[in-house]
Amino acid sequence: MRRASKHSLHFVGLGAGILLTSFQVGAAEADSGTLRRILVEDASIDQLGLDRPASSASRLNLTPLETPANVEILSGESIVARGDSRFVDAISRATGITNVSSPGTGNSLTARGFSGHTSVMTLYDGMRFFAAASTLTFPFDTWSIDRIEVLHGPASVLYGEGSLGGAINVIPRKPSRQESYQARFSVADHDTYHLGLGAGGPLGERFSYRTDVSYRQSENWFENGDAESLAISGGLRWDLTDSLSATLMYDYGDQDKAPYYGVPLINGRLNKAWIERNFNFGDAVMKWRDDLTRLNLTWSVAEGVALTNDTYYISSNRHWRNAEAYAYVAATGLVNRSDFLEIYHNQIQRGNRTNLVVNHSLFGLQNDVSIGFDINSVRFLGPSNSPFRGSDAIDPDDFVPGQFNSPDATRLTYRAETQQYSIFAENRLKVTDRWALVGGLRYDDIQVDRDQFFDANSFEKGYSPLSWRIGSVFDITRTFVVFGQYASNSEHVSTLITSSVAQAPYRLTRGELYEVGVKQIFADGLGQWTLTAYDLTKYDILSRDQDNPNVQQQIGARSARGLEFAVALALGESWAINANVAALDARYDDFKEVTGGQIIVRDGKTPTGVPERTANAYVTWDFLPDWQAGAGWRYVGKRYANNANTLTAKAYNVADLNVRWQAMDEMGLTLRLDNAFDKVYVTSTSQSQWSIEKPRTLELMVDFRY
Repeated sequence: MRRASKHSLHFVGLGAGILLTSFQVGAAEADSGTLRRILVEDASIDQLGLDRPASSASRLNLTPLETPANVEILSGESIVARGDSRFVDAISRATGITNVSSPGTGNSLTARGFSGHTSVMTLYDGMRFFAAASTLTFPFDTWSIDRIEVLHGPASVLYGEGSLGGAINVIPRKPSRQESYQARFSVADHDTYHLGLGAGGPLGERFSYRTDVSYRQSENWFENGDAESLAISGGLRWDLTDSLSATLMYDYGDQDKAPYYGVPLINGRLNKAWIERNFNFGDAVMKWRDDLTRLNLTWSVAEGVALTNDTYYISSNRHWRNAEAYAYVAATGLVNRSDFLEIYHNQIQRGNRTNLVVNHSLFGLQNDVSIGFDINSVRFLGPSNSPFRGSDAIDPDDFVPGQFNSPDATRLTYRAETQQYSIFAENRLKVTDRWALVGGLRYDDIQVDRDQFFDANSFEKGYSPLSWRIGSVFDITRTFVVFGQYASNSEHVSTLITSSVAQAPYRLTRGELYEVGVKQIFADGLGQWTLTAYDLTKYDILSRDQDNPNVQQQIGARSARGLEFAVALALGESWAINANVAALDARYDDFKEVTGGQIIVRDGKTPTGVPERTANAYVTWDFLPDWQAGAGWRYVGKRYANNANTLTAKAYNVADLNVRWQAMDEMGLTLRLDNAFDKVYVTSTSQSQWSIEKPRTLELMVDFRY
């Protein structure tokens, strides 16, 4: 058993105090008529959220049913009830979204044939996180989530450069005047523990609050797997007048992750004898800390006129010290470790977004318009031991981890400053009672300034992308609509704020989307479904010219065409199901690379890491009074680990099972079996090593709620 850390000692005291106080207040103020059952009877049928406003897809307060795009909402209650403790597990239940995170990149996803933080953007409460060096480390814990909104397809019109595959907005619980208290304690295999606490409600006539705390600790299922995390979210709302409110929110995330980088392949295959082996150093480090402070002002200026202003400050500090590359050498039977790297990230982001929404009449037609501006300033410091030299050979069957040893000193290698100024507008015109046109426009002015300290590779670069979209929604009935849209997109060839001098000559890539679909709410609101078809193309990707193969040029293209279907349905009084499936054809349309000194044409090949078939289903059954059983299934199709499509990660099916007993109004117990059939499957792949996900895991959760 690992020694208690500073986080665990502080947390136990904090948790005991909050838990005792919350339950005393709840016992004093609640009676049998106000106690709420924790059994989330409706959580399984609200995943699509077609009738709830979704700010992630429009700033006009439109519902997904009114938006000409595929928009999906996952409720926080559903996420917590299912036991999805990690953000990547929760979001992977959405249509066509797959976790492809490598150990050091944080929450990396794939959607509509495109992967990574640049192509699949993660936002937190509407704030865009600028990923540094393909890494994003917050959010990671689901305890404080109110809902997750998913906008499938390009989002540059809303959030600027990036997000060709989609944008995912994680919205935390907010202060409200409804009093509530929650607590969860769980214990699982591999010495895993979790304590979650939450409380919220009024503070006098004008103030309300919300606070959530989550602590997790695990020794994991592989060697040298000690890990812990602490997530804190809190907010205070002040209703200055009936039309003006100010909300101050603070979030903190601290992760001490297990430094596990997977196992090397033998002739392109996994060796199951090594699955629990951690080939990293004994003193390897993977630590991430994120702080977010934001102030929201909301003002109802007049009837049909609303103004919002968000000011935020984000600080991210990260530290890696690892051997990250492992390759099996058949001739010696040893594993070669390389990429001995130590990296620090010190990142500060400041920003302000202001948005005015006006609902009015234009030539006798209902018209809603949004206009605003967005300002961001990002400072990044990148200490490292670049060029990350060092290697050794280890015996995989008589493994000694050893200690980190690099021939290069860790020092501050560069500083990057990024400034972004944006203006945006959106409009919805009701041409008739049944037909609406929705359009959007955004212009960005971006300046990147990188100072290199030990070479002559400093540079300045400016970008001025213009993104737009136009769409239409037609109501066949009040709850059955058809829609279509065209959207443009711009995206950096790598990561904007940490772009290198080698990437300085390149312009932003271009993307465009054509999309049509249908959505319906039926059976008096007990059922919802969507069906979407799309054609998505990305131009100006890096490729080789046959006449000049030594230089990469922006002459390539790749595309994805696909179908997405999702349904949520209550069957009688006891059964409910959520299910979705995504099928696509992702391919390089024009792409060439140099391999072995020769130029190789990859046209028609599938990009690496992209599954072309995914599916999810989750079923609940209330089989007895106060008893519920749940079963989840996740399918991810095969993926290729190289551009030649000769190295394949097999498709996988993963099942989760749980049974829940509502022991009393304020307490419930859940027994969950994750990866019930003990499947061996991988998330991230390379040509020499793959990262394995956890085996079958049994967890007992105890929940309290007032």
